[in-house]
Amino acid sequence: MMRVALILLVALLHSAVVLWGVLDHARLIRSGTEVVLKATAVDPRDLLRGHYATLRLAISEVPRGLPGMLPGALPLAGSPIWVILAPGADGVWQATGIAAADPDGVAIRGQLLSEYGDTLSIEFDIARYYAPRDRALVLEDAMRRDSVAVILALGPDGQAALRGVVIDGVRHMETLF
Repeated sequence: MMRVALILLVALLHSAVVLWGVLDHARLIRSGTEVVLKATAVDPRDLLRGHYATLRLAISEVPRGLPGMLPGALPLAGSPIWVILAPGADGVWQATGIAAADPDGVAIRGQLLSEYGDTLSIEFDIARYYAPRDRALVLEDAMRRDSVAVILALGPDGQAALRGVVIDGVRHMETLF
């Protein structure tokens, strides 16, 4: 009897962890600050994993001279780094600063990959956009024409969740439930 109770407790804990992840992601999408960023495709789709586009945000490479960091204050490769954002005149958000710690204002958290010359290469958790086959093909074509942006929800800590994409000026929002 004790063994059955232990198995049930372990199963309940595993289920709670999975449910927490889903609910936390849904909370971020509903209540996060919406930003729109330019994106380019890296790999259009994988037949074994389904239709998706690998996204690379335009802010994945930023000049080291952005405000917010003193010379020599750059964290080591692999460290977290925040890109401070502000909306541009066209509605697409731009990198306006960088920080090695969670800054005030709207910022997205990434991981510093490398520094070469005066450019920082940053990786963000927003990597894949899964879509039905027809939309994936449209997305692939639009990315070749440089007319795709991603709509993100950003939490106060810089965590990002993909809310949708803009293809040729048309918003395509994702739904969880």
